[in-house]
Amino acid sequence: MEDQSNTKEVREGVMVVTYRDRPEHEREFVYVVNLRSGNHTWVAGGTDGEPHEVAARRELKEETDLDAVTLVDSGMVHTFEYDGGKGSSGEQKIFVASVDPAQEVHFPTNEITDVYWTTFEEAEGKLTFLEHIEILKALREQGLV
Repeated sequence: MEDQSNTKEVREGVMVVTYRDRPEHEREFVYVVNLRSGNHTWVAGGTDGEPHEVAARRELKEETDLDAVTLVDSGMVHTFEYDGGKGSSGEQKIFVASVDPAQEVHFPTNEITDVYWTTFEEAEGKLTFLEHIEILKALREQGLV
């Protein structure tokens, strides 16, 4: 019998880097502030057994009430560890979404305390995790944002 005591659960998920382009403004990215952790990050969540693209659209809608006009799989995966009660790890497929700039943001107060827009340059001072800044830079280098 195999020893399962050191086997970590890997939670599959998605991360959605979302932007809008408004006339006469710099491109802006949407960030959410997590209620439990206070982390400033992008829309993200588990796949719940559904295809990654479906999960990305669902999470964007659930956390911001925004609908993606375009949704592109970046080909990147963000791997991380979190407590999750068991020292678990997660793998998030990273998507890039553009939204209609006229759409209004609404968020569930049971998960999110705030949603805000900021430019690429302002993101460094806002994002909680350094690796998220590196992801944003890599997406820009690839021409995806």
